[in-house]
Amino acid sequence: MSKKAGTTNLNVDDSYLQSLYGYRLRRASLLFSTSYFEAAGELGIRPVGFSVLSLIYHNPKITARAICKTLALQAPNLVKLIAEFDSRGLVERKPLPEDARAFGLTLTARGKAILKAVESHVHDHQDTVLQPLSLKEQTQLHALLGKLLST
Repeated sequence: MSKKAGTTNLNVDDSYLQSLYGYRLRRASLLFSTSYFEAAGELGIRPVGFSVLSLIYHNPKITARAICKTLALQAPNLVKLIAEFDSRGLVERKPLPEDARAFGLTLTARGKAILKAVESHVHDHQDTVLQPLSLKEQTQLHALLGKLLST
């Protein structure tokens, strides 16, 4: 039986669930999600929005198609998100000279400032979540997750 600090032991046998990698990955993901919203929620940038802003920042003039492919997003969902970011003055859409039908996305100065603020919160809370692991264990976890995701 597992018991999280600060919770009442209800004598619930979750040993089968604890034996499942997917269950443990999901629970770990919830740790990061919860800390993300605590850290960056006031900035109004959800995790998927953070990923989109980060891709735009690190890939100026990236297309929506490339973002969808990289993040496995459906185009209509990204269109809504980009429209929201556009209305908040975080991104700019500019026609690409090499393809008049496509638009390249770049962050505005405001978008860069918001992204940097979210990044700061994300790093601080990531460090908090990973605190139980040594630096060597953190590096190993990162490498193992990368190996899983590259297949």
